Amino acid sequence: MINPLRPIWAALRDVFDEFLLLLGCNLIWCLLSLPLIWVAYALISAGQTAPAALTMMVGVLPAGPATAAMAYVANRVSEGRATRVGEFFGAMRTYARQGWVLLGVWMLGFLIILIDIGFYLGVGNLFGSLILGLWIYLLVVWMALLIYIFPLMALQEQFSLRLIARSAGLMVVGRPIFTVVNLALMLLVIFGSLMVVLPIFVITVAFLNVWSVRAARDLIEDARRRRGEAEAEEAPPVEEKGRKGQVRPK
Repeated sequence: MINPLRPIWAALRDVFDEFLLLLGCNLIWCLLSLPLIWVAYALISAGQTAPAALTMMVGVLPAGPATAAMAYVANRVSEGRATRVGEFFGAMRTYARQGWVLLGVWMLGFLIILIDIGFYLGVGNLFGSLILGLWIYLLVVWMALLIYIFPLMALQEQFSLRLIARSAGLMVVGRPIFTVVNLALMLLVIFGSLMVVLPIFVITVAFLNVWSVRAARDLIEDARRRRGEAEAEEAPPVEEKGRKGQVRPK
C-alpha cells in the first residue's frame, strides 16, 4: 500500500525549494482566474444560479490555460528542473487548448452534478435519498479526478482526452484510500486558505498543483512496479546450464 501522506511531504519540500517561482506563478493564476470565480460566488449568494453557472463556464477561458501552465510548472519543479516565471506564459500558449478542454469538460460535469444534487435534495422520499447518495458519491469521484487530470496532461507527450480520463479514472478507482485521503487533505487546505484569505494569493494554488503532480507520479511509479513484478512472476524459469544429459566418460 502506498503511503497517502508521501505526496504532501514531497510537495512541501518542492515548495520550500522553489518558493519564489511558485509564488510568482500563483499570483499570475489568481489574477487570471479568481475575478470570474468571485463574480460567480456573488451571483450564487444573490440567488442567481443560472448566471453563476454561466460565469463559471466563461471562467474556463482564462482559468483553463492558467491551470494547465501551473501543472506544467509543477511538473518541472517535481523533476528538479530549473524553471523561470516567464515559462508560465509560454506554457499557457502551448497548453491553452488542452486546458480549455480539460477544465471545460470537468466544470460542465461539476455543474451538472451540483444541479442534480440540488434537485434531489428537495425529493423527500426513499428513492430520492438513494439517488442523492449516488450523486454525492459521483461528486466525490469527480472532484478526485481533478487531482490527476492536469498532472497527466503535463506528463503526456501527445494530448489525448480519452487516455487522460481513463488513466485518472483508474487512479481514483484503483487506489481509493490514497485518493480520498489526499482529496480530504486538499479540501482542508483550501478551506483553511479561504478562511485566512492571504495564502490563496501567495502559495495555495501552486502548492496544490505540485501536490497533485506528486500524487500522480506516486501512482504511476507504483503501477509500473506492480507491472514489473507481475511480468517477473509470469516469466518462464530459466534452465540451468551444465552437463545435463551428458555421459561422463570412464
